[in-house]
Amino acid sequence: MAAVIGILVANAFVDTSGNHAAAGQTLVNPTTDQPLPTVPPTFTDQAALTTTQDTTTTQANTQLTPQAMLAVLHTYLGFLPQHPAQAWQLLTPAEQTRSGGFGGYQQTWSAVSSVELGPTVPRGANTVLARIKLNPVSGPTTDDFYNVQFAARNGTILINDFAVVSKQGKPGQGSVGGGGQ
Repeated sequence: MAAVIGILVANAFVDTSGNHAAAGQTLVNPTTDQPLPTVPPTFTDQAALTTTQDTTTTQANTQLTPQAMLAVLHTYLGFLPQHPAQAWQLLTPAEQTRSGGFGGYQQTWSAVSSVELGPTVPRGANTVLARIKLNPVSGPTTDDFYNVQFAARNGTILINDFAVVSKQGKPGQGSVGGGGQ
């Protein structure tokens, strides 16, 4: 329930007019930010969906490619909201904790009827700016920009953090991972 409240609180701070930047500020720089393709990748190997143990190590200085990050994001959002257990496996233990454990995470996603991924652009080391639309079972739809941070753990790319980008361009409350920031 706390995660749902967090999403509702985040919506109060989000500009729904479509202008997600402060006056004079843009979220995407057309001269340096190249859009990533939004066509979902195809996968034939399900081995990457195994549960991550706390004994794994994060390769913090591993530079991930935008295409690899986008593939994980497509896979993650493709599981939601119908298959939260599979999506959960694509989160680092840190993001799983921020999501309120699996019970809180599952409760959050049970309140969502569908998820849509919009345009994405790379935003620094191992981070992608993504427009994500959440259609709740009831209530208003959210259509927000998120900074999605990735980490490599034992050769597997996982989502390490979600941060809502508010209308002021500052991280807000709420998370597509299920927990709050």
